[in-house]
Amino acid sequence: MRAAILVGPGEIQLCEAPEPHPASHEVKIAVSHVGICGSDLARFEGRLPKGEPIVFGHEFSGRVYELGSATQAFMPGQPVTVAPLLNCGHCAYCLRGQGYLCAERRRFGADVPGALSDFVCVPAERVFELPKSLSLEQGALAEPLAVALHAVHQAGDLSGAVIAVLGGGAIGLLIAQAAHALGVKTIMVIDIISERVELAQNLGFIGINACTTNVIHSVLQHSQQNGVDLLFEASGSSDVAQYFLPLLAKLGTIVVVGRIEDPVPIDLDRMLHKEARLVASRYFSIPDFQQAVNMIVDGDIAVNCMIQKRIPFSYLSEDQGRSAMSVARKSMRLIVDL
Repeated sequence: MRAAILVGPGEIQLCEAPEPHPASHEVKIAVSHVGICGSDLARFEGRLPKGEPIVFGHEFSGRVYELGSATQAFMPGQPVTVAPLLNCGHCAYCLRGQGYLCAERRRFGADVPGALSDFVCVPAERVFELPKSLSLEQGALAEPLAVALHAVHQAGDLSGAVIAVLGGGAIGLLIAQAAHALGVKTIMVIDIISERVELAQNLGFIGINACTTNVIHSVLQHSQQNGVDLLFEASGSSDVAQYFLPLLAKLGTIVVVGRIEDPVPIDLDRMLHKEARLVASRYFSIPDFQQAVNMIVDGDIAVNCMIQKRIPFSYLSEDQGRSAMSVARKSMRLIVDL
């Protein structure tokens, strides 16, 4: 079968690989679409550890191709998506439903072979059926929506909340949409890219361009001078830390979702006076993923607008993948069609 191997920083090889066969508890999936996200780019660029050469990519959908001998929950040809995170299942975190914190956690495309291949075998409990009414492209975006939903759940009580999202990329806009679907009325999305601000506005949110607008003044204006109750960091930029406490209302919560690689200053005394909370959000739980699938199926979340570019699988061979990753870098979400 064909497989896209991340050999090292800046180098993808499209090559022939042995076709996998499902173990008794696994489902073999014919991969249809794979999304390229920020962590894929970070691994390609060498900013995240990769280990040995590996098939990469983890946001994907496809159709059931073959079932393991002990697997009966699916039928060949069924459209599916996959929760691309494996865990031990028996540690304290796993038993509490927090397998994303498991010390033996394994990520598709980083610790185990990922989705950029014709076929992939995954445990049946990680496979989620998609209705035929839903496109497989939409199904490939269940994973980033699950990440966004986990962040919203980490924030706590949403009732009556005023929200701001720092970063209008795919995760930021999915956080905004998830919060809106769960009842939040006032949501601001802040970014430095005008196209993202415009998309946020088209989705019904208050879009604020940090390059042309005084962010603090604008947020306070839209929050009756109180600041926001929930502030989501979804940009991954250390520059946004300057907004954390000036934008936050008393008793507010900052939820860090983006990977900020550089140290950032936090005024703990100001946090103390506001009795603010700072929490982090990492990956997703299986209930988060199931809810993400349900919300896409029910039409609660607009995911098609996230897909800004599509390329054929063969394009990954161009210039050792650098051409494809350049397209991904400029896109909300690049979808690779297999």
